[in-house]
Amino acid sequence: DEDFQEMEEAARKMESQYWQYFDQVIINDELQDSCAQLLTAVRRSQDEPQWVPASWIRPTAES
Repeated sequence: DEDFQEMEEAARKMESQYWQYFDQVIINDELQDSCAQLLTAVRRSQDEPQWVPASWIRPTAES
């Protein structure tokens, strides 16, 4: 129970600090549903165009 609470707290912190980088949150409640959601997300990421900020791939003048 304590491990589960620590895991939930870590997930909350991660989500609050890095929410802008998340495309989807999958709650691992029911294994079959979670796996289906994950598979859908993977397929979507393979089928849809992806982007990243140009600054991530091009050096800036400061570099």
